[in-house]
Amino acid sequence: MKKNFLISAILILSSACSAVPQTRPTAIVIVVTPTLPPPTAIVIVVTATPTNTQAANLLPTNPPAPPTLLPINPTAITQPPNNPTIQPPNNPTATLARATSTSIVSAPIPTPYNNNVPGYFGPHQNGFFIYISDRKEIWAFMGPGSAPVVTPTKSPTSIPIPNGQWLKFPDTFSASDPQSDPSIVEPPGLLQPKGGFGKVWRANPNVRTALGWATDWERPYIVNITDFYTRLNNALVLQHVVTTPGGTNYFVDESKGTWELRR
Repeated sequence: MKKNFLISAILILSSACSAVPQTRPTAIVIVVTPTLPPPTAIVIVVTATPTNTQAANLLPTNPPAPPTLLPINPTAITQPPNNPTIQPPNNPTATLARATSTSIVSAPIPTPYNNNVPGYFGPHQNGFFIYISDRKEIWAFMGPGSAPVVTPTKSPTSIPIPNGQWLKFPDTFSASDPQSDPSIVEPPGLLQPKGGFGKVWRANPNVRTALGWATDWERPYIVNITDFYTRLNNALVLQHVVTTPGGTNYFVDESKGTWELRR
C-alpha cells in the first residue's frame, strides 16, 4: 500500500509540473512514518479487602498446638559426664597378645661374667661383710638362718645347706668420715667394725643385730665373683657366686635377698 501511495504522489506531481510554466523547481519533502501496532490492553482487577469476620472464617478451626519448650538445665551443660573410667575395646586378640608376650620369655640369657677384683673381707659373729671394688658395693651376709633341706640322689639322709639373708649397700665412706664411734663400747674379745663396714653397721640396726660384733679386723683379698642370670617365672633374675678368702663359694640370689653355701 505504501508503494501505491508513493507512485500516485509522483504522477500527480509530474502532471502538475507539466501544466504550469517552467519555473524554478521547488523541493517537496514527504515524511513517511511507520504504522504503529495496535495498543496492548492492560486489565487491572481490584478485589475488596475482606473484613475481620471474613478473615477469621479463612483460618483453620483447630490450629496445631505450639511445641513445648523445655527449660535449659545449666548444670547438665557445664558438668562433664560421670564416666571417669574408659573401658578398653573388646579386642580378644590384643588381650591374648599381651598375655602371651615373649619379650621376656624368649629373651636370650646373657653370658655369665667372671672377674677377679680387689676387695675386703670382714668377719663377724653371725656372718661377714665383703667389699667389691669394681662396683663400689658392700655386701652383708647374715645368718645362718633356717637351712633348706636338699636330698642328693644317692644319699639316704638329708643334708642341710647353710644359708641366710643377703643385703648390699653402696660404699659411701670417705676420708672425712670417722673410722668408728667412740661412744660404742665393744665386749671383751670383740670389735666394732671400722671404715666402710663400720659405717654400714652403725647406720643399719637390723644389719648390726643380725651380724653381731666383728671378730677380726677387715683384711684385703682378691674377690672372685661370677655374675649370671637365671630364668624364673618368665623373668631374668640376677644371681652371683662369690668367694671368701678361704676359697669358699657363696651363692647369692638378688631377687630373694638370700645366700647359700656352695659345697
